[in-house]
Amino acid sequence: MSGQWEVVGKKKDKNNKQPPQKINSTKDTKKKSVVSDTKVEDVLPQSQIKNLFGKNKEIQKQEKKKVETQVKKPQKKVEKQPEVVKPKPPKSIESALNSINVEEFKNKFETNKTLFPDAYIIWLKELAQFLNQKVVIEVADPTFKNKAECFPYSAIPSPIRNIMEKAAKEAGRENIQVFYDISLQAMATDMSKGLPAIGHKLFIQLLTLGDPKLVVMNLSKHITLRNSYQNRQPIGLSILWALGQAGIKDFNIGYKVFQEIMLPLIEMKNYSRYVTTYLVDLINRFNDVPITKEQYLSIMDIVYSNKRNIAPDLTQSLYNIVPKLKLLLFINNTDKYNGFIEPLLKTLALNENTMCRNEVCDVIITCLQKDHTCFGAWNKNYTKALPSSAILLNYIGM
Repeated sequence: MSGQWEVVGKKKDKNNKQPPQKINSTKDTKKKSVVSDTKVEDVLPQSQIKNLFGKNKEIQKQEKKKVETQVKKPQKKVEKQPEVVKPKPPKSIESALNSINVEEFKNKFETNKTLFPDAYIIWLKELAQFLNQKVVIEVADPTFKNKAECFPYSAIPSPIRNIMEKAAKEAGRENIQVFYDISLQAMATDMSKGLPAIGHKLFIQLLTLGDPKLVVMNLSKHITLRNSYQNRQPIGLSILWALGQAGIKDFNIGYKVFQEIMLPLIEMKNYSRYVTTYLVDLINRFNDVPITKEQYLSIMDIVYSNKRNIAPDLTQSLYNIVPKLKLLLFINNTDKYNGFIEPLLKTLALNENTMCRNEVCDVIITCLQKDHTCFGAWNKNYTKALPSSAILLNYIGM
C-alpha cells in the first residue's frame, strides 16, 4: 500500500448520461388555446351566468353608490359670523347733522376743556374739525341759495347747537374774534385742498349771527383773502357768503360788507349774480331801518349804472327795490331833509338815465313837502346847479 490517501467514490459513467426530456410544446399550446377559447357560456348553464354577472353588477353599483355618497356627503358648514351692517353715508347736510352722536360731541368738548383749560381757541377748533369730519357732503352751491336764510346753521339739532354756543360763550369776545378770522382762513384753505369745510361754515354762522361786528373788525384782511381766491369761484363765493352773514342781523354792517367786499366783483361773470342778489335781499329784508342819503345815492347809482354782465332779470330786481329805498330814506320823520337837496341836485346832473332822474326828482319833492327848510337849501344851490334845477322844474311842471 502506498502512503498516499486515495479518493474513494463512484466513477462517473460518461456513457450513462440520460437525454433531456423533451417538452411537448405543441400539446401545451393546444391545451392553452383550448382553455383560453373556452367561454363561460359554454361551461355554465344560463341561470348561473345570470346570477354570477348580476351579482357582480350589483356589487359594482353598490360600490359606485358608496363612492358617490362619500363624495356627495355634505361637509359641515362653518357658521358665518353675522356681518355688521355699516350705516349708509348721509346724502344731505341735514341728515349728516342729525346723525351726529350728541354725547360724543359733548365728550369732545369736555375732554378738551380738561386737557387745555385755558386754550379756548383749541376747544373751538377741535369742535369745528369734529363737525368737518361728520358732515362730509359734496355741496353743489357753496352759497346755499335754494335753502333757508340761515342754512346750514338752522339745520343743526338743538343739543349740538347748545354745546357750540356754550363753547363760544365761555371763550369770550376777544378769543371769538381771533377764532372767527382763523375759521375764515381755514375754510378757504381746506376747500383749496379738497377737504370738507362745513364745520368751519357752521361756526362762522354761529359767531356772525351772534355778533355781526366780528366781520368788519378786519375788513382789510378779508379783502386780501378774497383777492387770493377770487379766481377759484367756489372758494370765492364761500368767502362772500361767510362775510355776508352779517347782513342777516344788521343792515348797516351787511351794507358795509357789500360795499367793501362784494361791489368790486359785481361786473365779474362768476360773481355778478350773487352780489346783485345779495343787495336786493338786503334791502328787502329790513322794513324799519332808515338808510342815509349816502347809502340811498350809492344804491341808486348801482341800480341805474347799466353795468355789464348783469342779467336782465337781475336788472329788473334792482329796479324793483327803488320804491323800498325811498321808504327807508324817509322812515325817520324826525330828521331834517335840507341836507339832502345838494347831493340830490348833483345826481340829477351826473346821471343821464331818465328813470333815475325821475326818481330823484320825486325824492326832492318829498323833501320839500316834509321839511320847508329844504326850499332855502334849494335856493342856496340854485345858481350852482342850474341844469339840475331846470330838470327838477320840468318834472314838477309835467
